[in-house]
Amino acid sequence: MSDHREGGCACGQVRYRLATDPLFVHYCHCLNCQRQTGSAFVINILIEAERVRLVAGSPVPVDVPRDDGSFQRIFRCPTCQVAVWTQYSRPQVSFVRAGTLDTPAAVSPDVHILRPLQASLGLAASVRSRLRCLLRHEGALAARELRAAPGSAFRAPITEHHLSDPPGTAAHPDSRSTR
Repeated sequence: MSDHREGGCACGQVRYRLATDPLFVHYCHCLNCQRQTGSAFVINILIEAERVRLVAGSPVPVDVPRDDGSFQRIFRCPTCQVAVWTQYSRPQVSFVRAGTLDTPAAVSPDVHILRPLQASLGLAASVRSRLRCLLRHEGALAARELRAAPGSAFRAPITEHHLSDPPGTAAHPDSRSTR
């Protein structure tokens, strides 16, 4: 990502540069993020706040309530109101919105944060069951990867499974390895 570290709002009044590569990139599918973005998920670049350098303009902080009673501070362009980054309980870390990068395709997720989706998506019981299997499987894989590579806690690889893979196949999350 090192060649693609600049971004800004839609109107160009707020511009920033990331001084280093991010700690990690996550896609968050929680209800708070869905509500804040009006989308199925948000793509955040987590980086130390002091490494986000303003090149032009100054975003306006807006405190927004969350479902748990806490607040998150969203920094928005004062003109076009685009959310450029967010800070949660630790102001030392900024969650830069990947869509505000000049080259958003330069980042890819290190992790997906998934929450119970039954109520928000109205998934059929069989799909919910398969999704739970997938989440358990991904969690086990991530834990194994982290134990195997203690120095790379923020870069655990993601594997992909399709909910349509039938049980008993190598691609299905419930398939047990004989290793």
